[in-house]
Order: sequence, then structure tokens, then C-alpha cells
Amino acid sequence: MHKKTEKPKQRFEAMIVDCDGTIIGPSQEISPAVKDALRKANAKTRVSFCTGRPASWVLDLAAELGFHNAHIVEAGARVVASDGAVLWEKLIPKTTVHELWSRARNLGLRVGAQINGQDVYTWSPNETDRSVSHLYCSNPDRSRIEGFIEEVKNDVPSVHAILSRFQLGDAPVSWVADLTADGANKQHGLLHLARIEKIDLKKTMAVGDGYNDFPLFLACGFRVAMGNAPAELKAIADYVAPHIDDDGLVDVIERFVL
Repeated sequence: MHKKTEKPKQRFEAMIVDCDGTIIGPSQEISPAVKDALRKANAKTRVSFCTGRPASWVLDLAAELGFHNAHIVEAGARVVASDGAVLWEKLIPKTTVHELWSRARNLGLRVGAQINGQDVYTWSPNETDRSVSHLYCSNPDRSRIEGFIEEVKNDVPSVHAILSRFQLGDAPVSWVADLTADGANKQHGLLHLARIEKIDLKKTMAVGDGYNDFPLFLACGFRVAMGNAPAELKAIADYVAPHIDDDGLVDVIERFVL
């Protein structure tokens, strides 16, 4: 059963939308109904994405939808304009990147990075002097990832670490440690977006589905969890939407925006 709530009386100044698990399921496709609903929502209010995906991917999607808004990308480490200009960013110090990469590889974790707005999977910190905004360390074993996150929290205070998940098709779920610089998670990204765009956070709706959306929910005025979200996120939501497989975001937009 979905948590019910009345439609807020005020008009939302912004709708902040997570991507994986909110508009994109394991198929990695966005349904035509969700795309249409997003376009209709953006005609009524400002729709911005807030995601762990890189700037390049988000800007391609925004261009396809005809959006000209700023977006929060790379797990909250960057705010980018529709033309790709970086409006705000906080990067992981290079020495810390080396340490995190070594710790993760020693535990047998797969380590990806976002460098200059792109996903990079085959790399070593010794091979690049480019700045890293977001490291994501993955493994099918949730307990191994959670142990690594606790290790990072205890030993590397300059880094923010939080759990997320990813699934491609029918493959097993990969559990992910999202690593960004301290002061650069989805909450901070939204705070900076609101400052830059002069958005009243009390009049902001956020929609998400994962543990890494907890910080995002802390910054917004109205919180929507997807039906596929963990129970902990649903517990703090103002409304629980249908599952992503049922195009839950369409329900949210029709109920609260249009």
C-alpha cells in the first residue's frame, strides 16, 4: 500500500529527480510515458536531475527532453548548467584517490571513477593526473561493500561514503560504495543548486529510490520515495509512489505537479 498524502497547497519551484531506480530500471531504458511526463512537468516547474551518473550522460538526456536547467551530477560532487558549464564542484583530493583505490582493490572491489564528466572503468590513479569527482566501488556482496564503507568513514574523514545499488538487466544486483569529497553529496549538491538558481528549498520536491537519496531528502521540502525504495527511505517520505516497473514517476507528476 502506498503512503497517501494530500496535494501540497503551494506550487513547487523545483522537482529534483534521481535517475537509476526512479526513471531508469534494470533495462537501462526510460519509458516513453516517463519521458512524456517529465516534459509536461518541466513545463509547469523546473525539473533537475540529481544522480550518480556523469555530467555527459545527464546533459545528453536533458537535451533529448528539451530541458535547459542546471543539474546535480556525479553523486552530488558537481552542479552543471545545460551547456556543460560547471557551476559548482568539490573534487576528491588526488592523494585520497590513491588511498581509496588501493583500499578498494585490496578488497577485490571493482573501482570506477568519474573524471572530467565521464565514466572511466579501466584506469589507475597512477595513470592520470586528472581530477576525480566520484569513485564508485562495487561488488555483489552487500556485506563487503558495507564493511568498506565503514572502513572509509572511520579512516578517511575527508570522504563521504554511502551505499547504493545497481542492476543491469537480469544480472545480480551490484552493491556500490559511492565515494565523494566530504561536503559533496546529493544534499550539498541541492543546496548549491538552490543557491545558484535562487530556489526555495521548502518549495522543492525530491523523488528517489536509494540509500544515497537520504541526503537529498534532508534538503528538500517534500519527499517522494519510489515503490522499489528500501523501507528506511519510505519511512521518511511524504509519499510513496508506485514501483518503477509501473512508471511510478508518472503517478507522482500527475498527482503533485500537473
